[in-house]
Amino acid sequence: MAIPITPTEDVEYVSPTEASERGYGSRASIHRWAQEGSIRSITVAGRLRVCAEDCEARMRENRVIQPRRAYNAVAQRLAKVAPAFTPEQKRQLVELLSN
Repeated sequence: MAIPITPTEDVEYVSPTEASERGYGSRASIHRWAQEGSIRSITVAGRLRVCAEDCEARMRENRVIQPRRAYNAVAQRLAKVAPAFTPEQKRQLVELLSN
């Protein structure tokens, strides 16, 4: 349910519950983002409403995978389960995973 703010502002504001149901994050996270000011929010009749567009952007931002961290985690798991490598093999593995 959209709540218009002014006739010239085309922004959809939804309840934290609706934002959570849309998959933007937990209700607690959405409340925290509103309190921090990292998403636009308003209070209408004593009820918090948050900008759906801001919630979606915040969700996308949080789901960004950082490749270097992902590769490092994979390399560490491989090192734990892989058979012992020779120093040359270890160097080659590090080189391959670093590119």
